[in-house]
Parts: sequence; structure tokens; C-alpha cells
Amino acid sequence: MTSSEPANKGLSHQVRSEVAMTSIYQGAGIAIDLAYMATLSRLLSPADFGVMATAILFLSFCNLLREIGLGATIVQLPSLTEVEQRTALTLVLISSAILFILAQACAAPFARFMNMPASEVVVRALSFIIIVQAFTSISEGLLLRRLEMRRIRMSEIAAKTLAYGTTGIGLAFAGFGYWALAAASICEASFLALVLVYAAKPNLRPIFDSPSSRRLMGKGSGFTASRVINFIALRADIAIVGRSLDAVHLGLYSRAYRLMSLPTDVYARMADRVVFPAMAKVQSNPARLKKAYLRGVGLTALFGMPMSAVIYILAPEIVLSLLGKQWGEVIPVFSFLAIGMYFRLASRVSGSLLRATAAIRALILSQAVYACLTICGTLLVVGHGLSAVATAVGLAIFVYFCVITAFACKVARVSLIELIIEHRYGMRVSAMVGIPCFVIAYVLRLENAHASIILLCEILYLGLFSLCFVYRMPINLIGNEGAEFSGHMRSAIRSMLRSGRNDPSSL
Repeated sequence: MTSSEPANKGLSHQVRSEVAMTSIYQGAGIAIDLAYMATLSRLLSPADFGVMATAILFLSFCNLLREIGLGATIVQLPSLTEVEQRTALTLVLISSAILFILAQACAAPFARFMNMPASEVVVRALSFIIIVQAFTSISEGLLLRRLEMRRIRMSEIAAKTLAYGTTGIGLAFAGFGYWALAAASICEASFLALVLVYAAKPNLRPIFDSPSSRRLMGKGSGFTASRVINFIALRADIAIVGRSLDAVHLGLYSRAYRLMSLPTDVYARMADRVVFPAMAKVQSNPARLKKAYLRGVGLTALFGMPMSAVIYILAPEIVLSLLGKQWGEVIPVFSFLAIGMYFRLASRVSGSLLRATAAIRALILSQAVYACLTICGTLLVVGHGLSAVATAVGLAIFVYFCVITAFACKVARVSLIELIIEHRYGMRVSAMVGIPCFVIAYVLRLENAHASIILLCEILYLGLFSLCFVYRMPINLIGNEGAEFSGHMRSAIRSMLRSGRNDPSSL
């Protein structure tokens, strides 16, 4: 008992420190994403984004099958030999080659199915990313085993900055339309693969070892099934909108979905790269696993609930300031999607627990419910417009949150009362953030202030609140976990400032 306590504290300290440091990089990544989104949304049309969304839909599904669950398996296995790592790379390369050939063959039928002929050549071009990302998934898995998420995030930021800051915006200015987005995606994937391979230094010599492949595939098959079902749940609405309507409507919906998914994707990466590996390390210790899960729930509520409230309140200003007036139809869609943002975030914590404990059956069942509700709901209401689709998706997310949280609580032996108690600080912070934001927005809207002025005032308030949270917030308002997290944030800021002054380093 006593021997496990130092290990518990060490792992908890490492996880919170990693989350705090990577939160800073995540914030920088969001800022860069928003800057590129604002620029490209003014240079390209909704139809351009619709064509690209169709191609990305196809490519994303291929990437799921390409990895065959080995990325998560590399992280989850208690031990990993060099032979197993090389075998994993071999398996991923084989699946990538097969999927590349299938992508070339299926590009035309897929474009006809989606009623979007322009997407065929884009799918063919983007399918080269399938080969490139074979190296990315193995390298990323090795870095995640070491809990080195910050290196991954720094690499992603550098890749996106280089690709979209030069190729994407340059081609968009030159009038290349959706090809600007396609070329930027290819450049981003290629640069990221190079950087991650350099950082992780995997053994790139292919080998096929039968015992290793059986061990890897035994775990990986369950993870792959889970990810495929989750993909269907997350992307079914996009596919149905694209097939049932047109490229313009799909472009509008995809921009609203992208705005909503920016913070959720950031948290999803953090859950996959920090929370999931940490839970995997304590999967055999029920007490530590329960404590880790409750911490994850508490921190998610502390940040996710206020974020969801603020984004819902400021949806008009966010859309008009970032995307421009030509994207006004996105506002109601974005508002409805923002309501379900917290439930999507919280579901990731429960999903990380089920994956870390290899409770794949519960995970697949939860995601199957989510997928069925999303498909049926979207098919029923797509004829009534994009806002109706967003409402149906929001309801599906809420039901999914309830189901997967129930399974996670059963695995971690957490009662309903304990779960509710962990949300109390999140609700307090939501009130402290949401009420002033609503008042500021309401008053300035009455004065007919410009959307960018309203958003700037809100950002100033949120910035001041964030400073208070990190340096002055009483513990009775944010709880022990919030106080510890703010302490790690202060340490991370000081560390970055010292590093910037004394020893600037490259990736």
C-alpha cells in the first residue's frame, strides 16, 4: 500500500504537469487554427469547403482502417519490444498500401454516391497521405508511451503553420479554390511524419513476427472496431448532409462543425495522449483508477462546462468575426452544436477509461447507440435544414454521454452521487464566467456594437478571469484539482519563459 502511494503521486504529478504544459501549446494551436480559418473563409467559398469536407470524410475512414488499432495498442500494452514495434510498422505499411490502392479504385464511385463529382480528383490526391501517416501513427504511439504529448503538439503546430501559412493561403490567394486546402493537407501530413519520426526514432526496418502480430492484432482488432463505429457516429451527419443537399450546404455545416470541434478535438487529443496512457498505467489498481477517473471528470467539468456556455452565448460574434458575414447561416447551426460540446468532452474521459481497461465491449456498445441515433436522427430531419440536423446531433451526443458514463462508472466503481459531486466546481465556474459574458454581450448588442468589438470585450474579460484562475482563485471555488492544475500552469508558464530567454531549442 505504502509503496504504491509514491508511484501514485509521481504519476499524478506527471499527468497534471503534462496537461498543464500541453494546455499552453493547445491554446497556441487553437489560435493558429482560428487565424487560418478566418483567412481561408474569406478567400474560399462554402462550396470549396464542401468539396474538401467530402474528400476528408473518405480519407479519414481510410486512416482508421490503415492503423488497424495498432496506435492505441502500442500505448496500452504494458511492455513493448523492438520486434513488436517493427512488426507493428510492417502491418501498418501493408494496410496503408492496400488502402491506397482501394482509395484510387473507389474515388469515382464515392464521388457519385455523394453527388459531388469534383471530389473524385481530390480524393485521389489526398490518398497519398495514407502512406505518409503510416509512419506518423507508430511514432506517435511511441511518444505517447513516454507521456511526451508536448513534443507531439509542438510538431503538429509547426506542421500546420508551415503548410497552411505558405501553401494553403498562398494557393487560396492565387485562386486555386479547394486545391489550396488539399495541397496544404498533403504538406502538413508530410512534414508532421518527418518530425515525429525524428523525435520518436522508431526502428524503420520492417519485420514480420507471428507471435508479435498475434499479440498486436488481438488487442488492435477491438480498438479498430470501436474507432470505426465512433467514426460513423461522428461523421454520419456530414455524409448525410453532403449526399442529401449540396456542396454549399455541406460547406456551411462543415464550418459550423469545425468551429465546434476545435476545442473538443484539442481535449480529445489530450485525453488520448495524456489521460488514456496514464489510466493504462494504473488499470490493474482499482483505487488509483477510480481516483484518476474522478480527477478527469472534475477537470473536464471545470473547463468544459464554462467553455460550452461561453461559446453558446457568443456564437453570433464568433461566426461573424472569424468567418465573415457571408457565413451568417452558420450561426444557428453553431449555436445548437455548442450546447452539446460539454457532453462530447466528458464522453472522451469515459472513453479513455474504457479503452485503458480494455473494456472494449462496453465502448463499442456505447458508440453503436451513438451511431444509430446520429444516423436515424439526421435522416429524419435533414429535409428541415441544417439547424434541425444540429439539434438531432446534439440529442444523440447527450444520450451517448449518459450511456458511456454509466459504463465507465461501473468499471471504475464510481457512484452517481460521486459523479455529480465532481461537477460542482464546474458549475460554479460556469456561473462566474457565463453570467458576466451574457451581460456584456446583451448590453453591447443593445448598443448595436460591431461583432468584433463585442468579441474583443469578451476576450478581455475572459483573459482577466483566466489570470485570476491561475494566480488568485480561492480553492473553495475551483477545488483541489483546480488549484493543483493552476499551480502546474504557473510552473509551466515560468518554465516556458525561462526556456525562451536562456535556451531556445528546436523540435
